[in-house]
Amino acid sequence: MIGNGFEVINQRFRHFQRVIFRNSSILNFLYHNELALSFCWGSGGGNISASRVSFDYIGIWLHGGVKCLLNRHRSLVIVVDNRAAEIAKDTNLPTVARDDFEQITHWIETPTPTQITLNLDAIEQWRSQFRRFKA
Repeated sequence: MIGNGFEVINQRFRHFQRVIFRNSSILNFLYHNELALSFCWGSGGGNISASRVSFDYIGIWLHGGVKCLLNRHRSLVIVVDNRAAEIAKDTNLPTVARDDFEQITHWIETPTPTQITLNLDAIEQWRSQFRRFKA
């Protein structure tokens, strides 16, 4: 993501007052390439997903995105493997391909309610297979 990639990052993050990165190597990389952004490095030790701070989650951590949804924060999971993509098919979990900057921008600029759907009958059927193992 050299050259034009930096401008893409700057354009996408212009919507936010502050961007939190959990990985310090990403922060250092962006800082040393003089991106015109105000960054904050998150230690990952706190429970920001349950905080009252208003934020949107955009990232590759599937479980982090779900945790944010559970705490009523908007969440967009960037697909890096098949887990998020497959779960999204069944649940309507908001996901996006890692290189789809237009969709990421649209999600940021056009807030819409998240409507997660769960097939409770299928979940119960799956869980029932383990009942025979109860002690």
